[in-house]
Amino acid sequence: MDKQSARLAVPTPHQETGPQNGTLKIIDRKKHIFKLAQGEYISPEKIENIYIRSQPVAQLYVHGDSLQVKNIYIHNEMFSIENGLLTPTLKAKRPELKEFFKKKIDELYSSISM
Repeated sequence: MDKQSARLAVPTPHQETGPQNGTLKIIDRKKHIFKLAQGEYISPEKIENIYIRSQPVAQLYVHGDSLQVKNIYIHNEMFSIENGLLTPTLKAKRPELKEFFKKKIDELYSSISM
């Protein structure tokens, strides 16, 4: 099993809807969870949903290897289906966002003195 992805094999009675072996394999992103300094686990989506309630915030992407970094980058382009950062159902494509902002994320981490 690939450690980078959560994989789930679900038996299905409909051979035509699944692979030839009679199972349907759903591959989804691995869990996005941060461990806070006090030991609590939280998803970045929960943090995003709190900040998105603020009137000036249109969209938000939270990234972190830990939440010790308290720095932000404000980007003026909206995430969209056209630029590949949203799915057709308008959900954030987290791996694509991480790659899109990789240079900025690296800069933010390098500016932190630990």
